[in-house]
Amino acid sequence: MLCASLSFTCASAIPSWEELSAKQQAQLSSGKAVVIEEDVPGEPWPILTIYQIANCSPEEIAGVFWDSELDTKYLTGCRSVRFVERPTPSVQVAEFTLKMPFFLPDEVYTSRIELIPQTPGRYKITWRILESRYAKSCNGSVLLEPLSGKTLIRYRNFMAPHNRVAVLMRSPAKDRVVESVQALVNQVEKEKRESPQLMSQQQKDLMRALGK
Repeated sequence: MLCASLSFTCASAIPSWEELSAKQQAQLSSGKAVVIEEDVPGEPWPILTIYQIANCSPEEIAGVFWDSELDTKYLTGCRSVRFVERPTPSVQVAEFTLKMPFFLPDEVYTSRIELIPQTPGRYKITWRILESRYAKSCNGSVLLEPLSGKTLIRYRNFMAPHNRVAVLMRSPAKDRVVESVQALVNQVEKEKRESPQLMSQQQKDLMRALGK
C-alpha cells in the first residue's frame, strides 16, 4: 500500500494521469489498460482513448513508434509500409496496407505522421490520414509521459468512415486499436531484451527527427 501511495504521489504532476478518475488510476496501476469511448454526434465510430502504463522509458517507446517500417513485424494485419516522402526530419508520409475482417478488401491508406516537440522526457506523435479506402477522415496522437520510472501512454484516435455500414465494424476496429497499443509495448520490451542495437538506432533516428 505504501508503494502504491508513493506511485500515486509521483504521478500527480503528470497531466494525462490527472485526467483519470481514482478508479481508472487504480486500474492502470494494477497493470490493466483503461479504454474510453466518446461518442461523436452524427458519426458511427467514437473517439477512442487508451491509457496504459509500460515498463519502458518514453524515449524507448517513441523510438519504436517512429520506426514505421517496423509495423509489419509486430502489428497484426499490417501487410506493408511504404514511405512516400519525408518533407522535414520530424514529418514522414507513408502508405500502409492493412488486412481487413469479413473478407473485405485490404485497407490502403496514406498517413502524415509528425513528431511534436515537448518538454524534456515527454514525446508526442500525431497522425492524419490523407487518403484512405474506408475512412473519410482519421487523426490521432500518442502522448508518452514519464511516470515513476515507467511510461504513461495516452493513445487517442478518431476515424470517420465513408459510410454507416462501418458501424458493423465498430467492435473489431476498437479491438484492433487496443491490441495495437499492447503490441507496441510488447515490441519495446522485446527489443530491450533481444535487440539493443536496433533500439539504439531507433533512438538516434528519433533524436535526429527532433533536430538533436
